[in-house]
This record gives sequence, structure tokens and C-alpha cells, in this order.
Amino acid sequence: MGLLLDAGCGTGRNLAGFLESGHRVVAVDMDLDALTTAKSLLIEEDGSDAIYFAVVDLESLSFPDGLFDEVHFDDVLHWAKDQKHFEAMWYECWRILKPGGIFSASFRCVVETKRLDEPWFLADRALIEDMVVSLRAKWLMPLEIKTAADFSVAVLQISKL
Repeated sequence: MGLLLDAGCGTGRNLAGFLESGHRVVAVDMDLDALTTAKSLLIEEDGSDAIYFAVVDLESLSFPDGLFDEVHFDDVLHWAKDQKHFEAMWYECWRILKPGGIFSASFRCVVETKRLDEPWFLADRALIEDMVVSLRAKWLMPLEIKTAADFSVAVLQISKL
């Protein structure tokens, strides 16, 4: 397995699984306390040195183009302030993905084009599909919108050509 960016890793709920699958991981988040928790829990469980932690803003990363084999967003993109911020995080993480790399994400979204009164930005299907087209990405699985009682979640996996 290659180098994986866990974008917005929070307290690290996915890190052990990434390491178990053989990835080298860069775990980033804006919240230093969350990263500290993730690091301490991982060291207690695993003691792995195959992971690097950093406090970053996802819309302005210092990593070089094409560094990562995989970028993973789990429950992150909907925390964007607005559409511009949403797109900036997505495009910046796309920039650092290698050709042939995998970009996977799950985030809250809206099923219809109307926006709910929420403290975050909720993308709709049209925006998500337009962004994938603009990147000339290859769908690895169809866009899936899962609806729960009070919100919907978009799940996607695309590859950089």
C-alpha cells in the first residue's frame, strides 16, 4: 500500500484500519486537541511509526503535487463555510493526489437543490457531479446518496487519470 492522506482525521477513528491495511498515513486536521487525542490513542494501541500528524488548513496544503496515492475524507467536507471553501478543500486535496490515485469521501449533503439552515455547507448531487466532471476523474463506484431520518450522506470514490 502507498501513502494515504486522512484529510480532517479528527480523533483518528479510521487510522488503525488504514495502518492495518498497510498504508503509510499522513493524518491532518485543523484541531490540535483532536490530533493529540488521535496520536495518543494510536500510540497506546499500535505504537506505529508509519504515521505523521500535522495541523493544517485543507484549502492550502504545503504538500507537493502528486504526493499521495490516496486521499480520504470522512465526515469532513460538509464543515465548509460555503461553496467556495468546499471546492477549495476538494481541489487542493485533488492537487496532491498522484495520477491513478484514489479520492474517497463521505459527507453530509442535500438531496434537492434547496439548502437547509445548517451551520455548514451542504453540497447537492449536481455540484458533486460537476466537480468530478471538471476534474476529468474516473468514477470507481457510482455516487451514492444515503438518506437517514434528518440528513443525507454522499459517498463517492473517484480516481485521478
